[in-house]
Amino acid sequence: QQAQRRQGPKEQAQRTLDLGDGIKLDLVRIPAGEFIMGDPTGAADERPACRVAIGDPFWIGKFEITNEQFARFDSGHDSRLETGDFLQFSEQERGYSVNAPRQPVCRVSWHEAMAFCRWLSEKTGEALTLPTEAQWEKAARGTDSRLYPWGEDWKEGAANTKEAGFGTTRAPGSFADDVSPYGVFDLAGNVAEWVFDWYDRDFYKKSPRENPRGPEEGVFS
Repeated sequence: QQAQRRQGPKEQAQRTLDLGDGIKLDLVRIPAGEFIMGDPTGAADERPACRVAIGDPFWIGKFEITNEQFARFDSGHDSRLETGDFLQFSEQERGYSVNAPRQPVCRVSWHEAMAFCRWLSEKTGEALTLPTEAQWEKAARGTDSRLYPWGEDWKEGAANTKEAGFGTTRAPGSFADDVSPYGVFDLAGNVAEWVFDWYDRDFYKKSPRENPRGPEEGVFS
């Protein structure tokens, strides 16, 4: 008699958190494992490229946080957020950003981003924080050493960069090519995302090879 192997439930690859008032936050699961971090032909602070291991799977936002989502958060130091209004800047200050509910939130400090994560944790009961640089890079590049979310070579118009010519932010998920192997959008363009780590231009030269978490001190960048 041949033994039967019982298969457990399939691991969930995506999930959605409810922020209230019909506003949702989509998360993507990134598996544990090794990948190549850095770029051997890139800037000095991206070298040397090295193989690092992420010891545990983690969840990351499928899309950039929008003004609408951020406005659900009461920061305690900006009454505009308490009333649900969106961040306001003059035309000169706004520059690249677009102040609309479903555009990515801009001009948020690292401390505000961390406070938003703490608020999310309290509201949802999940332990949420900013990703480390290593986690962010694995979510963006996968495990095959590609330079861009879509592959090895630059593709004109694939992401909302200066070369695309829009001159403004676009709604998260607007660029079908700017999606990583795990299904995370806009990691090559649109707006820059904060990570947990301090910045040190020489960190790649001395980074641990397992669960790198950035230096103990550094600068904002």
